[in-house]
Amino acid sequence: MGRSRALVVAIFMALARAASGETIDMATFTPPAGWTREAKPGGVAYSMLDAKANAYGMVAVFNSVPSTGDPQRDFTAAWKALVGDPSNVAAPAQQMQQKTPQGFPMVLGGAQTVDQGVTMVTVVTVVVAHGRAVTILTKTNNKDLLAAVDAAVMGMKIETPAAASSPAAAGDLDEWVFKAPAGWEAARGQGNIMLTDKAGGCSIMLLPPRPSGPTLEDDLERAYAEVFNGWNKRDEATGNPYIRVAKGVSVDGWELIKADTYLTRGADKALGMLFVARLDGKSMALAGMRPGADLTSVNVAIATATPQCLDEYLDTDWPELFHSLHFKSWKPRGNELAKKVVGKWWATTLNGALGYVLAANGRYQTIAGYQTFSRIDRTTVLATTHGFTGNGSWKLEGSELTLTPDGKNEKPEVARVRWQNVFELGQWQERLRFLEKRPDGSGYEFTLRREE
Repeated sequence: MGRSRALVVAIFMALARAASGETIDMATFTPPAGWTREAKPGGVAYSMLDAKANAYGMVAVFNSVPSTGDPQRDFTAAWKALVGDPSNVAAPAQQMQQKTPQGFPMVLGGAQTVDQGVTMVTVVTVVVAHGRAVTILTKTNNKDLLAAVDAAVMGMKIETPAAASSPAAAGDLDEWVFKAPAGWEAARGQGNIMLTDKAGGCSIMLLPPRPSGPTLEDDLERAYAEVFNGWNKRDEATGNPYIRVAKGVSVDGWELIKADTYLTRGADKALGMLFVARLDGKSMALAGMRPGADLTSVNVAIATATPQCLDEYLDTDWPELFHSLHFKSWKPRGNELAKKVVGKWWATTLNGALGYVLAANGRYQTIAGYQTFSRIDRTTVLATTHGFTGNGSWKLEGSELTLTPDGKNEKPEVARVRWQNVFELGQWQERLRFLEKRPDGSGYEFTLRREE
C-alpha cells in the first residue's frame, strides 16, 4: 500500500494519454488502457485477463450513496458489503486515511482474499464529497495491475452531484417553489437543493426535473436507484420493500407518490423517504433520510411521544413542506382536492372517536365521543360515554379547510388538509390528514380514514 507518488503520477500520465475518461454518477474515471468495460447494477466494472502471464485485474466504480457524515463509517459499511460478507474477511489487513488531489476525504484498505481458488489482493476505496460516498472495489493477483488501478483511482475526479443526478441545467432547480419547515435550513448546490434539520439529523434533497417514466412507480424506483443506491430497503415488520406507499393529488392538480422505508447498509440504518410529483411529461423528485432509524427506534418514539423528523405520525416537518410545494411552470388545474374530501371520515383512539361528514353541498356534520372510567368498588368500574354532534358549513380554499359551526358563539375550525390513498399493513385506505395549530402556535396533524 506504500507505493511511491512518483510512480503513481507517471503511470497516470500514461493512462491519460491511452484511454478516455468516463463519468459514473459523480466520478469521472479513466480506466487502464485496453481493459474491458461492463455495466453492473449500481455502477461500472473494468477488467483484464492475461492468460499467458496468469494476471487478472478488476476495478468496479459504484454510483454514489448518501454519506453517514463519517468517512470511516462509510468505509466500514462498504468493506462489509463488498468483502466482509462475500469473502469472510472481517477487516482490512492494512488501512489508511488521506485526501484526494481535490482535497476530499478518502479511506482505503486492503487484504488478501481467495476468489475461486485464486489468491487476490482486494482493495476498497471510499471517497466522501458533497455529502455522498463514492466506492471503488479493486481485485487483482498482479502487483503491476494494482499499481495501474491505484493510479487511475488517484486520478479520478469527483464532480458535484449535478453531474450525477441529471443532465439538466442548474437553473432547472428554479422549478421548485417551497418554504423550508421551521428549524430547517436550505442550501442550493449546483445540482440539488439540500434541506437539513440539524436538531433531528434529517436531510431532504430536491433534484432537478427529469422525463417522466411510464408510471409513478417507475419514477419512484428510478429516484431510489439514484439516491439510495447501495442501501437495502425493507420493512422488517412485513418484509415489504416499503413501510407505506401513498398516492395522491395536490391542490394544484399534479399527481404524486410518496414512499417510506427502512434502509440498511452493513451496520448502518436509516429511515428513507421518496417523493415524486408528475408534471406534464416530467417528474420532480425529492428524497429524505434520517440516519439511525429502524422499527425499534420508531416504536420507542411512539411510546414516548418523542418528535422524530420526517415521521408523519410524530412530526409536522414533512406536512409543512408539502403544503408549501408548488412548481414554477405548472398552472393549477381545477381543485381535485375538493372532490376527494367529500364523504364520511373517522378517527379513533383507545377511548375516543371523531367523525366528519362533508357533503358535496358545502354542509357538514361532526360527531365526537369519548369514554371516562370511574371506580365504584373493588370489583366494579363504571364506563361513561360522552357524545357530541354539530352541524355547519365547510369551505375549501386551496388546501385550507374552514369548518364554520351553525352556533353563533362557536369559532370556525381551520386546517390544512391533504388527501392520500395509502398502502400500509397490506391494504389500501383513503386518508384525510388535518394540519392544525395549537394555541401556542405549534402544529400537529391527525389522520381521518374514509368510512366505506
